[in-house]
Amino acid sequence: MRQGMARGPFVRVMTIFIVALVMAMLATIYWRDLKTPEPSCAVVLYGDQTLADSKVKVSGANGHWETTLSADNNYQSPVLLEPGQYSVEVIHKGQMILNHRFVLDRFRIVSFVLDSGVTLSAAAGAGPVRVTIEGQTANPRRGVTLSPLELDEQNHFHAITYLADGEYNATAWRNDRLYSAQSFRVEHGKPVELNFSRSTNAD
Repeated sequence: MRQGMARGPFVRVMTIFIVALVMAMLATIYWRDLKTPEPSCAVVLYGDQTLADSKVKVSGANGHWETTLSADNNYQSPVLLEPGQYSVEVIHKGQMILNHRFVLDRFRIVSFVLDSGVTLSAAAGAGPVRVTIEGQTANPRRGVTLSPLELDEQNHFHAITYLADGEYNATAWRNDRLYSAQSFRVEHGKPVELNFSRSTNAD
């Protein structure tokens, strides 16, 4: 009987101690979660096969993340992030095709549909070819006029430009004379190659 009475206060003390220990552990876990929040938002980039091997870099206050667009990831790049301010850069064949700053709030996803690469080429033939491209994007609809592109010995009569989905017209000039004209459509996932090796000008 005396053993039972002696054991009673000890059990109560141990119970209180264990409850206090569990509460302390829960408080520690809660505080650690506040100090090290889990990613709750993301940025996603959508490319296509014309952008194979593009280098993607996302930078923010907590560091930076790098990846490459390829067939293995279906030319898409999802990056999980914590809320904050970020910048994203995409480089394809040495050309910066995206450089954008954005802010992520909790549980928000920001997505970018990258312009497709359009390849231009010409035969060396009788000298350099200057190509102008203009047209209209599909969604949203807006007019586009690119700076003239030069196809010459320096780039081996080969160049690449980047366009959103839409309808376009390309006009090629050689020796200051109209040499060729082509109409074309850009659709995500459907590569476009423009070849100006032959003149389409009746003159």
